[in-house]
Amino acid sequence: MSVTLTPQVEDEIRRWVETGRYADADAVVRDALHLLEEHEGQLDVLRAKLQVGLDEADRGEVDEWTPELRERLRREAQEMYRRGEQPDPDVQTLRDEHDRRLQRLRAAIAEGDKGEALPWTPELMEQLTREAEEMVREGIGPHAKVCP
Repeated sequence: MSVTLTPQVEDEIRRWVETGRYADADAVVRDALHLLEEHEGQLDVLRAKLQVGLDEADRGEVDEWTPELRERLRREAQEMYRRGEQPDPDVQTLRDEHDRRLQRLRAAIAEGDKGEALPWTPELMEQLTREAEEMVREGIGPHAKVCP
């Protein structure tokens, strides 16, 4: 099989070979195809999960997102934590992202105390408020160690 590549793709492949991580261009392409297959597999899993949710919604098997439901889920999560149960990996990923955002914010605030960060402005406060509201809408809550 013969394949025509753009100069940019050729440069990228050459760069990977020059790092010494790959023996030749074939190894780079083989690894890239393997990663593409993994990615497609992950997308298939996500599509299947999405379809389950869509099918449930079509059957009317959904709960309205209310403060009461949110509070009930929070209590259930706390009880699961007390029992030592691990959260669903998808939920943990969202929580980890929230924790990383909050840690970056705390670091920025700490740097600000040293005069090395962005100044605390109304615009920054609005941006942080929007991000916090988005995280709440996504159902992402802080980890107790990050936000006691």
